[in-house]
Amino acid sequence: MPKEKKSDKKRARRYKANGVDLTQVWDFAKLDDAYKEWKGKCESMSGAALGITGSSSLLDLVKKHGDTEVARPYTDNPLSEGANSIIDTLDDLINDTGVILVKHRKDIIAVKKKLMGLQDTKADPRNILFTNPDMDEVDPGSADYDEEEDVVKVRGHYRTKGYIEYRDLKAKLFDNVDKESIREVDESWYEEGELDDTMNKAKPPMWQALFSSEKNKGNLNMTGLLGILEIAEEVTDPKNVINEHSKLEAKDIAKGGLADEIWEHLPDVKEWIEERIGNKDNIGDGINPNTGNFKDDAITRALANYPFVADTLKERREARKVLGLDIESLGEDTPVGKMKNYSLVLNRGMVKNLAMKTGLCARRSRKGPVYLKGYEPPSKKGVKKSWREMLNVV
Repeated sequence: MPKEKKSDKKRARRYKANGVDLTQVWDFAKLDDAYKEWKGKCESMSGAALGITGSSSLLDLVKKHGDTEVARPYTDNPLSEGANSIIDTLDDLINDTGVILVKHRKDIIAVKKKLMGLQDTKADPRNILFTNPDMDEVDPGSADYDEEEDVVKVRGHYRTKGYIEYRDLKAKLFDNVDKESIREVDESWYEEGELDDTMNKAKPPMWQALFSSEKNKGNLNMTGLLGILEIAEEVTDPKNVINEHSKLEAKDIAKGGLADEIWEHLPDVKEWIEERIGNKDNIGDGINPNTGNFKDDAITRALANYPFVADTLKERREARKVLGLDIESLGEDTPVGKMKNYSLVLNRGMVKNLAMKTGLCARRSRKGPVYLKGYEPPSKKGVKKSWREMLNVV
């Protein structure tokens, strides 16, 4: 047997609330593999490995949208709250804490949009501007330089070779300045030169964590958060999420109600009930052959498990609407996905009324059993009538 591909692995989760009991199935593996790899790489890099003092990891920096030691604070199009919340959302989806809800998808799309608005702007981590001393202009005896004129402009990361050279010079000249223990970062993390020539070229860790892609990767060889969100948006698309066998329970309906609504709006259910009854000459499995009575208890149980196919959005909404389940009114707490099929959780009074709605059945008394009209059970066939019955004598 061929080995199952990771991307074929599905995630099934149960949702049971608001009169709906369903199992939601979606492509868990595709997001799980990509997100765990991204998060693992971001958690594994911290402190000196990022060219910063302190112990913050790259994941910490993404959550709070940068750090002054990696890149100056972003003043335009802030991402901080969104980045933190989206990581919590992705953690929830991966760690099996519930089904995908509309609010999860909205968060994913909102942060993706914000990231796309940040990309390649001056607030993009690769384009954050720093100024370092121009060592050709620095006085080697005093470390003095003109802070307006004698500087090198750099984007992406400040810890360049020139910056380290200047800090080492100060440590040599002054007792109160320590030599840098964290050395210069990878040259690909920053870009020096004229401002117009340096835009969108540097690839510092923060940029890689947010925007690195298969077509444009940095030295950390990772897919950035934007790519992860693109996967998350794809796998949470309602077209790609299937809600298997939704059990719909009638809510706030008077005992025995619903027959008219089901008969008018749910033709598949109507046809199913009619098949269960049959007719006086060819009874269905919903009729007790020994008595002719409608088996309302058995049919009630069967209805709760029979998968009526919901081919169209109209059918899916109609089924919920008929049962008083306005699930869309839950707003952001509505489960995402397409209803594959549904069953009806009704009470016995409702099911008896459905049987009588066919016109084939009636009640023997106001509270008596429902029976198939015109059907004569075998036990009564061939029974000899008394002379009084034959003569119509009362």
